[in-house]
Amino acid sequence: MSWLGPSRSLALDRGASGWTLVAAEPVAKDRAPRLLASLTLPASPDESDVSDRAQQIREFRTRERLPARASAVLWPEPQDAGVVALDARDRGLVVLPKARVIRDRVAPLVRGGAKIREILLPHEAATRLVRLAGWSGACVLLMEPTAACVTVIESSTVEATYLQWTPEAPAATESARLLARYQFAARLAPHLRVFARQGAAMRLVVCGRFPDLRSAMVPIVEELDREVDVLDAGLVGESSSTEAEPDETCGRQLAWAVAACGT
Repeated sequence: MSWLGPSRSLALDRGASGWTLVAAEPVAKDRAPRLLASLTLPASPDESDVSDRAQQIREFRTRERLPARASAVLWPEPQDAGVVALDARDRGLVVLPKARVIRDRVAPLVRGGAKIREILLPHEAATRLVRLAGWSGACVLLMEPTAACVTVIESSTVEATYLQWTPEAPAATESARLLARYQFAARLAPHLRVFARQGAAMRLVVCGRFPDLRSAMVPIVEELDREVDVLDAGLVGESSSTEAEPDETCGRQLAWAVAACGT
């Protein structure tokens, strides 16, 4: 069964907003990585019911002839140690939870036929994004609709903080949406400034499943007076351009980087 060979790699990015699975031909000495397939599953109202999600993953793996071995990027949940509120100014240390908690969080992937070969936190996966891009370092902002990870990656040194907030009701008018965007930027910017100062000579990049991410970054650019590179024009390091909506591309980047780097 050649489709189980090492030429294909599968990765999952699991966050509060949903699951993103990406399969790729990993980067090789003489070849750039190539996207093979991707699947986005929105958050389930009842995450404890894993049967439907497991079936979707099983069908995806079978249809795309994907390997059983997979890497998983797990976002910490609000109650996990080290996650701080957006309006707080302290920083916590986030580590992977105990094996029992991890097992529950990846249960649909395992029941879908995957064999987990590694578990990563988002900031750990971001190191592969930086490596894949060929950057010497970067300040990276990873965004979910109700969570964020801010990390500075330089050589073998990685620092990160994880933030969470309660979603607000959607604004009814364009002016209200604009106001909400600037208010949110004012809350996020202090955390970015801390890391941006540490990586003052580095590029500042952002990606993730946050909706309309490029527009959301406009007030951040104004707050920081610094360019922000939104990774929505194409998958980092991919051998050929893949047609996708900007938000879709942004949402794939983390899982793509893990799959594209392979083992």
